[in-house]
Amino acid sequence: MSMLISSELEKKPFKIAFKESYSNWPVPLSGYMTKENDIEISLQRYYIYNHPSHSGWLFDDGVHEYINYMPVQLGICNAKYELTQMGTVLLNGLLTSQEIEAFKSISDLNPFIFEAPKQIYFLYNLLRADGDLLIPFYRLLIEQFGSKPFDYLQAGDVISKAFIQILHSFRFSLNTRVDRTIWKDLENASKMVKDNIEKEKQKEGSSSRREHLTITRMEWLVDLGIAVRINNRVWKFTEIGLQLKIIADTYENMKGYPENRVTTLLDSQFYLHSLKSYSGQTKQFQIIGADEFIPFIRGAYNIIAPEGGYVQLRPLILLANIKSIGNSEKQFVDWEHAVEYLEYNFQKDSSLLHYTITRFNDDYQVTLI
Repeated sequence: MSMLISSELEKKPFKIAFKESYSNWPVPLSGYMTKENDIEISLQRYYIYNHPSHSGWLFDDGVHEYINYMPVQLGICNAKYELTQMGTVLLNGLLTSQEIEAFKSISDLNPFIFEAPKQIYFLYNLLRADGDLLIPFYRLLIEQFGSKPFDYLQAGDVISKAFIQILHSFRFSLNTRVDRTIWKDLENASKMVKDNIEKEKQKEGSSSRREHLTITRMEWLVDLGIAVRINNRVWKFTEIGLQLKIIADTYENMKGYPENRVTTLLDSQFYLHSLKSYSGQTKQFQIIGADEFIPFIRGAYNIIAPEGGYVQLRPLILLANIKSIGNSEKQFVDWEHAVEYLEYNFQKDSSLLHYTITRFNDDYQVTLI
């Protein structure tokens, strides 16, 4: 799969007319110039060079790491690269036809620049996949720097502290061989970051484990509107980033098993705080009542399953909540209440919906009639 994607990313360069602003691009243009004074460039480079971060294009190793790994970890597709219902939320619910066409030919619309709906979508799924590291890292950064700028070395010092917190929190949760393997990987990564700091690895002119861990996550935060890039490897938090600290504080103060904290956060508190922050509203969104539940999710259900059938509850309410940003009512529903509302509406009128547990017993799935 990665070889196929790699060839697609760089094949058939497009010609674009040279502009003076392109001289600020991070890679010299001399290797891309044609005799007509046009630029030959691949789609991914064009969009990345016109992106606020100016970074993130995928070389062969990057394609293997991100294409073979991240879509599966984010739940967009399964291990066979088949689109999941969470992936359908992105493709059919959030991407416009213009954005889809922009992946086929040069467009003035940069599909790599996210508006609030896709920022909420990717924040949710990044937290599902990486929240136990990303949240402590973000929280420690914002506690130390607030709205002040910081560079990648300072962020690297913070991620070292985040690893210490994680290892401490999960030390009593090593119940399976998989748990112990993950623990060992985290421990090794923590030691490598600490070694990079002590030996000042950055002075050798080569990338280090610390940079891989911190810069990647800082670029995620830029994409999500949580941070902004000031200049090369220097960032500061945005107003959205400052407001979302309440999510990290909620995670930190949660009781119970540490391995359940991210799921509990997403199921109970995520929408309450993220919708308000990303919509720019001064007032909190209000949770819907049980009688409003079916009309609230109907539009999202029709997008995910236009021909009917069962839809998993978490992707369903994610799309329904994202779509609610543009509504004047400013309403939302979290997963915990949605589960209660399924039972309520089924008992009230079973001709309206059917629902059941998913095969892995980790979510509900519903079909509207």
